[in-house]
Amino acid sequence: MPKAADHYDAGIGKKSLVLQLSQLFDRPLPAAIVGAVLGAGGFAASELALGRTFGAAPVALANIAFLALITAGWLWAQAERRRQELHAATSQLATATARVEALQSQLPTQVARWQREAMALGRQVENFEHERARYEDALGAIASRGQRPVHHQRLTLLYEIGEKADGDRTTERYTTTAGDLGRPLLWHDVRIAVSGSDVPRLRSFRDLLDVQASQDVDGERFPIEPIPAGHIGPKVRALIVFDPPIDARPRAWSWSYRWPLWNPLRGGKQDRIEFEVLRNVQYDLLEIQVVFPRTAIRPIMRPLDNNFAPEPPQRDKSDRQTMTVRLVSPAPEFYSWTLGVEGFRDGPW
Repeated sequence: MPKAADHYDAGIGKKSLVLQLSQLFDRPLPAAIVGAVLGAGGFAASELALGRTFGAAPVALANIAFLALITAGWLWAQAERRRQELHAATSQLATATARVEALQSQLPTQVARWQREAMALGRQVENFEHERARYEDALGAIASRGQRPVHHQRLTLLYEIGEKADGDRTTERYTTTAGDLGRPLLWHDVRIAVSGSDVPRLRSFRDLLDVQASQDVDGERFPIEPIPAGHIGPKVRALIVFDPPIDARPRAWSWSYRWPLWNPLRGGKQDRIEFEVLRNVQYDLLEIQVVFPRTAIRPIMRPLDNNFAPEPPQRDKSDRQTMTVRLVSPAPEFYSWTLGVEGFRDGPW
C-alpha cells in the first residue's frame, strides 16, 4: 500500500510540472528578460561568426576590449554619482557654515540684550523687595501702637541643637489668655534675633525655614500663617493672628522654625541664650529647654547675671541630653545663659 501511494504521488508531480512549464511559456515574458536573452544570443552569434571569419585570438581581444569599455563606462558613472553627492554635501556644508557665522555675528547682540533684560529684572526684584520691606515695617509700626496686655500662663522655649546646621530647630509653645479681659487678643507678635559671625543673617521673617504654626480651638488644631511684620531693633518679627480672638479662656498655640542658630557652638564649643521679658507681657511660668545632640561631650549650661540655674540633665531615647531652666513669674528683664561642650564625638556611638 505505501508503494502504490508513492507511485501515485510521483505521477501527479510529473503532470503538475509539465502543466506549469506549459503555462509559463504561454505567458508573455518581461521586456528586460527578453532583451537580455536576445542580447546574449546576438552576442554569442556574432562571436561564432567572427570566430569563423577572423579566428579565436582576435575575437578574444575584441571581447576583452568590449568588457574594458563596459567597465570604464560603469566606473565613470560611479565617479559622476560620487561627484554629484560631493557637490551636494559641499553645498550643504557651505550653507551650514554661513548660518553658523550669521549666528556668531548675532550672538554678542543677543547676549547684550539678555544682560540688559537680566539687569532690568534684577531692578524690578529689588524694587519689589524694597516695597515689601516697607509694607512689613508699616505693618509692624501699626502693630506696635496697637499692642495689648498679654498673659502667658506658660511658655516653653525648646531649642534643639542639631549635629549639623540643618538640624537646628526652635519651638515655642504657649498657653495664653488676654491680659485685659475687656480687650481680647486679636494677634500676638513673635520676635527672633540672631548673633554670631557664623550664623546667617536674617533679613526678614520670610527667611526662616520650615515655619509651622497652629492653635487649639475647642479641642481641634488649626494652622496659622504668621505674617511678617518688619523689624524691631535687631530682631525680625511676625504677627500671629488669632481666630477667634483670645479672651479669658486659655488658648494653646505654638510655632516653630529652622535656622542654623548653633553654628558657634559646633564650631567654637561655646554659645549663649538670651531672652527678654517685656513689660506688657506676664509669664506665670517660663521654661527654657536646650536639647544637645548625642555627639556632644559634657555639655553645660550656666546662668549669666541671674540665679536661674538648669536642672540636672535628662537623656531621651536618642541619648540626647536636655537641660531645663524654669522661671516662675519672671520680672521684666534681660536673661541669658552660656552653653558649652568639650567637643563632639565622631560616630558610631
